[in-house]
Amino acid sequence: MINCWASSTTARPDSKISRGSGNLVTGNLTASTITLAAPAGAIGQTGALHTAALATQSATGTNLNQAANQIASLAASNSGTGDIVLVNGTALTLGTIANAGGNIDVVNTGAINAVGPVTATAGNVTIVANSPLTVGSGGIKAGGNWKGPVAEITTTEYINGKAQKVVAKFRAYGSYAESFADYARLMKDSP
Repeated sequence: MINCWASSTTARPDSKISRGSGNLVTGNLTASTITLAAPAGAIGQTGALHTAALATQSATGTNLNQAANQIASLAASNSGTGDIVLVNGTALTLGTIANAGGNIDVVNTGAINAVGPVTATAGNVTIVANSPLTVGSGGIKAGGNWKGPVAEITTTEYINGKAQKVVAKFRAYGSYAESFADYARLMKDSP
């Protein structure tokens, strides 16, 4: 196994790190935007990431499990087997996150606003927000008649007037277009 290490870096406006083969492992990294690419391997970390925007691309998983991470927005893709994992400590916006061969697990101590599709074709999606969770366009709960893919998300619901954390199934889509089309159909067909 070959690792490409990015050691501590601070105060860069943009940071793009790519490893053509093997794994990419970062240390402490602070930048306005961070792009990490391991198109033939996995992405990992040994230090915290601090950024307004993080984009990742991997083939065998992305494991960003440092509790000190301060990532404001995430877009991620994994083309092969392996999970996409993020542990984060600030308000987070989820853009498009797609995993072809594993799970997606996001645990955040702040609020989460999911604005893009979050899909795990061959796995499960788990999103835990220890503050408000907002599911943007496409955030339609998957009822009993829904036959398409779902994302299981931990959310707060009010049951008998009391806030309770529950795992709920939401409809999952392959694109924004699918999401908008289904929402329009739902509004048109609902009484």
